[in-house]
Amino acid sequence: MIRNVGLPWAFRILAVIVFVNGVLCALLIRDRNQAVGAVHVAFHKELFRKLEFYLFVTWGFFSMLGYTIVVFSLSDFGHAVGLTATQGALLASLFNCE
Repeated sequence: MIRNVGLPWAFRILAVIVFVNGVLCALLIRDRNQAVGAVHVAFHKELFRKLEFYLFVTWGFFSMLGYTIVVFSLSDFGHAVGLTATQGALLASLFNCE
């Protein structure tokens, strides 16, 4: 798509596809809390008093940081080891198919 319509239009087309998909999902989703009779609290202040919460948040931050670094540097690494830019982009896209 980038080769056919250019990078700006490829991003625009991708944004339209994601927006339409998001709107369709938002319209089709149903809230079953009334049918089940569940009562949910939106915010638990007690979590901020627990060490386990901070350990979990720290683990999540570092695991996502490591994943993000790999995703955004994979194509550059492929280029550094001798792949073309197209092959590096393909490498990153195949990694995202996982």
